Amino acid sequence: MMEMTMINETDEYTPGEGDIRRPNVVIVNNPSLPPTQDNIKNVVEIKFPPDKVDLKQQAAYEEIAGEPDKSVKWDRPIAGAPTATK
Repeated sequence: MMEMTMINETDEYTPGEGDIRRPNVVIVNNPSLPPTQDNIKNVVEIKFPPDKVDLKQQAAYEEIAGEPDKSVKWDRPIAGAPTATK
């Protein structure tokens, strides 16, 4: 089983100030290496209806991934999950 570790905040970032993007999932080619662009297989954003990815978010994730094709959105319904209502 893979060991999970906490990611520390950067010294340059104060929570609540500025823009920072954190994808829901980053899939790497080699899990023993850090998630640098040359090791990223996919950056995944998970959305539940009716939530949508905005264009700035999509552009940021494509930049994080290093290539537009590596940034994917997962928005499939989950069996048995309640649907969102307004």
